[in-house]
Amino acid sequence: MLASVSGNVVSLNGGAGDALPAKDTACTVVKQTPIEVNFDGDDLQVIGIFYRNPSDTGAKAHLDLQDAGNASIEELDLVHEKANGGCSKIWNIDAGDTNLFSGNRITHGAASHDSASAGTLYILAGINS
Repeated sequence: MLASVSGNVVSLNGGAGDALPAKDTACTVVKQTPIEVNFDGDDLQVIGIFYRNPSDTGAKAHLDLQDAGNASIEELDLVHEKANGGCSKIWNIDAGDTNLFSGNRITHGAASHDSASAGTLYILAGINS
């Protein structure tokens, strides 16, 4: 999809996938934030990923963890930690949970969310070193 911006007007051409909202529908667009991490998913024993947005507890976030070649290792949709299902992104791999993060070393990623209010992303990775 091609996009051009002039002031507050965005013009779009082409593209495929989900339809955009109807004209004059309010929507929030947030720039992706680069995330710097460095761990080998094969060494994980436990990992917890949490999203917190105290000003907007209904907000949702998206995280794409990637390897050094920019290939996605795992993509996650997150909700505020206090929302329904908010703390569901915890994997106890040592106790038998599926390791979604195995493969290439995860070196970086990109995060975004659907709120005009600032949020915080927490990644806690316990590894077997």
